[in-house]
Amino acid sequence: MNKYLAMCGLGSRRKVEQLVADGRVKVDGKIAPGPWITVNDRSVVEVDERPIVPLKRIYVVMNKPRGCVCAVTDARYRTVLDLLPKKLWEYRPFPVGRLDKDSSGLLILTNDGDFANDLIHPRNNISKTYQVVLNRPIAAKDVVKWQKGIWLDDKLVRPKIVKAIDERRCEVEVYEGLKREVRRMAEALGYKVVELKRTKIGNLKLVSLKEGAFLTFSREELLQMVHSGGVI
Repeated sequence: MNKYLAMCGLGSRRKVEQLVADGRVKVDGKIAPGPWITVNDRSVVEVDERPIVPLKRIYVVMNKPRGCVCAVTDARYRTVLDLLPKKLWEYRPFPVGRLDKDSSGLLILTNDGDFANDLIHPRNNISKTYQVVLNRPIAAKDVVKWQKGIWLDDKLVRPKIVKAIDERRCEVEVYEGLKREVRRMAEALGYKVVELKRTKIGNLKLVSLKEGAFLTFSREELLQMVHSGGVI
């Protein structure tokens, strides 16, 4: 039941469990006893006396510009959803993973919670690659230190790859997905990140898609590009 309600765009599985607990969900005319019950294509599911059905699944890849936030709504800033046409809003997409307001680059949005979890779960080893511009030239010894790992939140975070491209520009590939991870690692070494751009998610590479633009794909197409390689 909780998975079905989430597929209808009513929130995360944890959030929709509260709807069931509050007695607001009916299945075939009867109040659902718990989120563990099974529903199928023939079940009539209602929330607050209104029938609901799963939303069409959408998969969007965007080149996020700086200045907007990865959120569904925000009282102060433009969100990544504001860059999508309103016809897509009805499907209730949400950004997968973090890309802070001052960063740009590849971002995936979807309304498929299972798909999103597969992209960000550590067990699947889907890395993210960033082009980083620092406020001053980076010393070779600091590249070595960065590669060996930086302590964040009482945890040693070890990037997959750190390499200097030129004096102030680096490429950093990470698995963790911690909040402001790349910026904080640079700060721990005494540098400030001036620009941060995500250029790859897994093997999906950003090449020519303009900032603020987006493309839609099927689930299978997007998975293929992330795992086996693709260019947008």
